[in-house]
Amino acid sequence: MANDQNVKRTTYRERIDKILYAKALKLNQLFNEMPIRTQRLIMLGAGLGIATICVLAITEGFNSKQTSSINIDTLTNPLLQPMEKKHDTTELIPLGKMKGEINGEFEAFYVAMDGKGNFFVNHNPSYAKDRWLKSDDWKPLTYQQFMEYEKQLHFLSIESKSKTLKR
Repeated sequence: MANDQNVKRTTYRERIDKILYAKALKLNQLFNEMPIRTQRLIMLGAGLGIATICVLAITEGFNSKQTSSINIDTLTNPLLQPMEKKHDTTELIPLGKMKGEINGEFEAFYVAMDGKGNFFVNHNPSYAKDRWLKSDDWKPLTYQQFMEYEKQLHFLSIESKSKTLKR
């Protein structure tokens, strides 16, 4: 199948080459059939046009317009994209929700972890965009307390969030 496409491309190119070659021959023949005086005027006009463009390009280089200087820092220090976004220390990683009964009372709360591995618990989180930012609502929780809660309560992980911690 790839061979067929290559053959089609080469034949298409060959056809275009033939068409362009025929047009160039026809244009050359028309130019050669013109009187010498007309040929000279056309060549003189084309030469003057090309010379004018060249002179304008050269004078533009010497023209003292306001130039924008390039800072050396931009040349020596390339703009590097950081590989990974540095997490804010106040941003918490959601672990999940724990709910169930402890000593006959129903408990339900969210558990999160910061970047240093400290656990936090929130019994009544807000539903705003900043719900996973460390605030006064998030109370610290020790690892031993977390393990006790995990033994006694049902742990529901938040897997729909892309920034959750995988267990």
